[in-house]
Amino acid sequence: MANTKITTPDLIDLPAVNNSDGVVLPKGPTSGLEVHYLVVAGGGGSGSSSNSGGGGAGGYRTSYPSGTAIAPSLGSAISIIVGTGGASGNPYGTNGTDSTLDSITSSGGGYGGGSSSNGGSGGSGGGPGFQASTPGTGNAGGFTPVEGFAGGPPIGSYQAGGGGGGASEIGKTNGRGGDGAISTIITTSIASTYSVGEVDGSDVYFAGGGGAGATSASLDGGKGGGANGGNASGAGAVNATANTGGGGGGGTYNNGGSAGGSGVIIIRVPTGITASFSSGVTANGSTGGTISPDTSTGDNIWVVTATTDVNQEVTFSGTVTGGRPSSAVNGEFRYNNDDKRVEYYDGSNWYQLSSSPVVPQSGTTTTCNYPTTATALYQFEGNANDTCGTYNATSVTDVTYSSTAPTKFSQYALAGSSPEIVTGITQDSPGYPFTWSFWFYATTISGIDNIISASNQINVGLESNKIWLFTAGSNRGSGTSVSLNTWTHYAVTFDGSSGTNNFITYLNGSLAENITQTPPTFSAGDVKLLWNVYGSWGPFQGRLDQLRIYPTVLTATQVNALYTETAP
Repeated sequence: MANTKITTPDLIDLPAVNNSDGVVLPKGPTSGLEVHYLVVAGGGGSGSSSNSGGGGAGGYRTSYPSGTAIAPSLGSAISIIVGTGGASGNPYGTNGTDSTLDSITSSGGGYGGGSSSNGGSGGSGGGPGFQASTPGTGNAGGFTPVEGFAGGPPIGSYQAGGGGGGASEIGKTNGRGGDGAISTIITTSIASTYSVGEVDGSDVYFAGGGGAGATSASLDGGKGGGANGGNASGAGAVNATANTGGGGGGGTYNNGGSAGGSGVIIIRVPTGITASFSSGVTANGSTGGTISPDTSTGDNIWVVTATTDVNQEVTFSGTVTGGRPSSAVNGEFRYNNDDKRVEYYDGSNWYQLSSSPVVPQSGTTTTCNYPTTATALYQFEGNANDTCGTYNATSVTDVTYSSTAPTKFSQYALAGSSPEIVTGITQDSPGYPFTWSFWFYATTISGIDNIISASNQINVGLESNKIWLFTAGSNRGSGTSVSLNTWTHYAVTFDGSSGTNNFITYLNGSLAENITQTPPTFSAGDVKLLWNVYGSWGPFQGRLDQLRIYPTVLTATQVNALYTETAP
């Protein structure tokens, strides 16, 4: 029988383990052009009455270096809008405006509340005034990647409002703005040349929250252009830095608040591609027309700092180097080395064959935002650095790294007699959802052997041959039996609410327990790994690998994807 070329791949059904859906066929780029982006919206303005909250940072969305780029057709115009910062006002400010590049829209930052006003919601939420209680919410987990986080709480005793949320954390509990996110889409040199972002050493931050207005000392805005708050005895807040998406600083009764910083859009494409902008677009210091790119990184980069209105566009042209071939035969299959996926050609476009999310995909262990946006990923490949790039461990004690068999994914963290890893991540409860996921290999269980904890209020550890969730120092649920000298996957989700029945645990990809428990209340609890929180009861004895922290509740399907993922 002769071989038959399949020309209708839509009809293929290739079931795999745990795959009841067959093959999913999402459409791939039609031109081969991949446009990587950073889209930062305008930051929120602050309130100008007594001890107002800081403005929330503008939404922060990026595809670089590991996200999904947009793929506009060569020669077709796409929309481009750079958001403006919100104004300061009495009693509260105004939200920043959105930034848009084609299908990507980042939301303007939420306003800072006045003395008795709550913060506004936006890309990141604004802080409330000192007599209010509710920070504005940010779009944490609402998009991929995350846009930003909520504002912080006010400081009691009439001292200050709440800080605005930033792109990488909520507004701090001391009234300071949450820090923005570090972007690598441009270098510090490019950032300085075009006056965008906030350069701090070798890093470029965007979208920091504004500091709150205070009775005494000024409270700092977050890294990424967040403005400092005013104080009653000193100067008023200064406007947030332009082209950062930073939130405005809160005002006081003697000194007004400030406006949020304008947004910015950064475009990065391969060499050989040119960009033509409509007359109201300012990029790389020029306005309108075919603007020369910055080529200092080897790619073509345009830093767009302003648009006059919502009718502005950009059009790409040129030759895509290394893109999808234009001479493929109808029905042809191929392996795409860039996407690491099999694709087929229908006579005009390439389409991707990607398995159901629960089937292991190569390379996911090194991907930060798998299967959804993450706060941090610790692979323990010779260190306790965060693969996501934000939360490298600030302190590591009595922990080594080894690849001695049996391993799970190359190297792992090996606990000593007094181990502790301080991640630099802070988590609050209630009000802030999370998921913890990790692999562990216990050699002995000596008492209560802690693996991960937020402050000493929520933690996961081993006791009596079971793995338990502990809150406020007490066992919760019935625990789940584990085996020694075996790699085991565990995950726990918390929906952030103050009610009960809000913790769910999973063992080896399957539901273990729904736990009915009112969570303890605490603020800015340090997340630590392998910390012997119960003194003489521990410590954990064994190995730890592939620990992921998320700012959202993962679904059962997503947890199973973590359990079934494979190393590159």
